[in-house]
Amino acid sequence: MDYYTLNDKLVAAIQNHDIDLVESLISQGADVNYATSMEGFTPLIFSILANDMEIMKFLLKKGADPYKTNSVFGGGAISAITFSKYVLRNENLARFIENCYCYGC
Repeated sequence: MDYYTLNDKLVAAIQNHDIDLVESLISQGADVNYATSMEGFTPLIFSILANDMEIMKFLLKKGADPYKTNSVFGGGAISAITFSKYVLRNENLARFIENCYCYGC
């Protein structure tokens, strides 16, 4: 028996940087705005934390909501940008995300 939902598999695929599986799971109905029950992380937040710009761009094109809030960052993906910039020290990732929000990916 398979205990994992499509959404759980989507999170795992993002963490494993598997864009092909991410695309497949979304085409099968995985929710790009799914939030985990514990911390409320969305696929977009997982892609930011995984430092995976290809998946992040794909999720945004598929309608991921960068403003969906969660219990850790409060401001959702927007706050995760700050986290990636100042905690992970990834200026390129932060700049990429900011440009996607302002001008589209």
